[in-house]
Amino acid sequence: MLKKIISVIAAVAFIGYGAISIINAIEFNNSGVETVATVTGMKQNHRNIDQDNKDDPFEQDITYKYTVDGKEYTGQYTKQFKEGQAIVPPETVRIQYLPNRPQISELAGKKNIPVTVAVGTGLAALGVLVFYLTFRRKKKVVQ
Repeated sequence: MLKKIISVIAAVAFIGYGAISIINAIEFNNSGVETVATVTGMKQNHRNIDQDNKDDPFEQDITYKYTVDGKEYTGQYTKQFKEGQAIVPPETVRIQYLPNRPQISELAGKKNIPVTVAVGTGLAALGVLVFYLTFRRKKKVVQ
């Protein structure tokens, strides 16, 4: 029974996350509003694969703030950089937000709707597969 409950929770999570990803990508593509955000913080996450290679990329978690109708919101994204390319506060970045849910934002200019839809569809399909495998009826073998 516990196995079925865990399977249902996983299936719902996959389907829900997949659906939300698809909906947000379509909304950003159709009605995202661009604005300028101020970078407020940065955390470097080094990814040293080879200690001798000075060109190893590293990631930065970058936080920003923006204002919509007098209310301030924050957002975050992760970007991969090579040495000397890092964004350091207080630079600005162009972002887009959803007009009906301004707390949801992403970097402006992302044209990744096919990838997001593919990933979202894949996650939703995985959720359906988990449901199917959890509740399928096993055929009885007639002898």
